[in-house]
Amino acid sequence: MRPIRTPFTLHQQGAPAVRTGFVAPLQCCLCLRAYRRATPHFFHRLASLRHLRTAPSWGCRVGQPPAAVLQLAVPITTPTGTQLAYLLEHGLAHLFDAAADQQIQLLTTQQEDGGVPGMPHSNEALTMEQMVQRQIQAVRQAEQRRIAEEVVYLWCAHKLLQGNMQLAPSLQALGQQQQVPLVNLAAMHSILHPAVVDATCGLVGSAFGDLSADMPGSLITRVDRTQAAQLYAGNAEYGYFVRGMAARCTAAGVPLGQDSAKLVEMAGSLSQDELRASMMVATQEAWHAVVRHVGHLFQLPPRPESAPADPDSLPFPQLSRTVSSAQVAPAAYMSEHYSPPGAAQAASAKVASKQARGWEVHPDELPENLLPEPDLVAFQLDALKQVLLEAAVLGCIVWEAEHSVKQAGYSLTMRTVAPAAL
Repeated sequence: MRPIRTPFTLHQQGAPAVRTGFVAPLQCCLCLRAYRRATPHFFHRLASLRHLRTAPSWGCRVGQPPAAVLQLAVPITTPTGTQLAYLLEHGLAHLFDAAADQQIQLLTTQQEDGGVPGMPHSNEALTMEQMVQRQIQAVRQAEQRRIAEEVVYLWCAHKLLQGNMQLAPSLQALGQQQQVPLVNLAAMHSILHPAVVDATCGLVGSAFGDLSADMPGSLITRVDRTQAAQLYAGNAEYGYFVRGMAARCTAAGVPLGQDSAKLVEMAGSLSQDELRASMMVATQEAWHAVVRHVGHLFQLPPRPESAPADPDSLPFPQLSRTVSSAQVAPAAYMSEHYSPPGAAQAASAKVASKQARGWEVHPDELPENLLPEPDLVAFQLDALKQVLLEAAVLGCIVWEAEHSVKQAGYSLTMRTVAPAAL
């Protein structure tokens, strides 16, 4: 399969471009390298925090909530998620575990009580009342999944806070000083095993081959927005895969050591089917949490609200495929994959002019048949590496969040999307 190439240009700040080319992401082929019914007790516990929010010890004026210490890329929409996010965003993370556990238990109870007794399996046998009940049940289940998705996402944010880190709230935040530092190598060891850290860093180091070996971190890279997001998502899948291999080693009694060698051996011992299953995030809620973060981080256009409701539909359809690495290609290849800026507008004017004269319009001249125009995002080389490192760390923590929710008794929805062929 021909790789999809992404244009990039490298140049120093305030200086002419010194190297131009393409970052060409490869197709993803990873190997190791609401329905809400909150209990009064929960609201009572949150209400009991008012005296903390108004206490002078928070370093704010009396009567005001504590200043936000954390920002999230994903808007939290459910009441349950909003309450949990407040704890993280305003320095109350020590209360998060108990509150999240209670909400997972509540979701589990709703899940167990959510069925409609005597409901036929076939729609043809349903009465009007049963059809309404089934629709209500579907809405409730969708809201429960969204709550579980936000719990997984906020659990990841909480885990990073334990290591004094946070996910980038926006691309503009890269390279800027934050009250809570972004994901970084120095703090990763506090929340991840050294072998997992070594594996994730190895991926970032090899993501562009030898491209960055002799280039300063201040060089600018320009990458197609959608493909950069797909690369981030692919690195998150890789981190999920690495954390899964570490869990397999632990279950088999294999000591991990200080590097990724044992993880490589474990991956090599898997059958092809086991490897395929390990290469994708297993549950819908966890994967949607990743996709929403990536989509909002890279400001991708979301799935239209008018699109048919489908539990398997991604909130950002562009991430239905992912990439896990990139390669460099000459800048001359750009014309093979992208139209120059303004090409669609010029083609429309040309077609309109020909049609006005009664001339024949060739299908290749139609704007919809042209190559897409590039939508590029710029990174400093160091910032791009940090983004890829963050993605892999997010994948590792998503694995842990997913299993924590499962262990609490809530049944997450298994994904039905098959991973890409090896």
